Amino acid sequence: MRLTKRQTMSSEGDSELRKKDPGQSEVDQLQILRAELEVLLTSALKPSQKSHANQANAVVVAIQYRLNLFGFLQPPADIESIPANRGLRDQIESLKWVQKNIASFGGDAESVTLWGQSAGARSVVALYNSPMSTGLFHQAIAMSPGYIPAMFQADISLVQETFGHRCMEATKCSSLKCLKEMKVETLAKSCIFYLQAEDFVTVPGVYFSGFDGTLERQRNAGLLEGHAQSS
Repeated sequence: MRLTKRQTMSSEGDSELRKKDPGQSEVDQLQILRAELEVLLTSALKPSQKSHANQANAVVVAIQYRLNLFGFLQPPADIESIPANRGLRDQIESLKWVQKNIASFGGDAESVTLWGQSAGARSVVALYNSPMSTGLFHQAIAMSPGYIPAMFQADISLVQETFGHRCMEATKCSSLKCLKEMKVETLAKSCIFYLQAEDFVTVPGVYFSGFDGTLERQRNAGLLEGHAQSS
């Protein structure tokens, strides 16, 4: 079975198909796990993931992308603008690479499955909603993405006014030039709250990432709110 980009699987413990083809059995519906290529939104494979990949006869691509402030810092509007959601843009570039090169590794560019868990699952949902990912994948598995209002649920301006403003204050910088001149370790330490879930996951009114009108044009609430209600 192949699911289209608009047919996806989400999971909180037990998996459920968000959309099902009429007349197919549960066994047939779960054949998504036998897709010929699966792109994992993670930097390394756990033993269990390797086992699943072997059982599915899948070519697995584990991608790297920019994290925390390096992937998602959006400075306030009065500072020079930079492309938003760079971490997601890295993921899209990886999917473009897959389309161009995966046949050389025995994969099928016409049967690409995104597979992510937790934060990786939130990336899957964001890519699912992004017009920039059209044609780059065909199936999606989002395992336990959760519903976090601070991530991809608000306009990018709120990201600029909250986390973006806080990071500029923490670094005592007022320009991108200042940020670029800082040591990577110093910059990361100054804005350590990007790595601390307690600073944004359960704190109302702060935003880690948002929709920017280009990569993300709509809220991701459609899938994730339903997920939250069923959890």
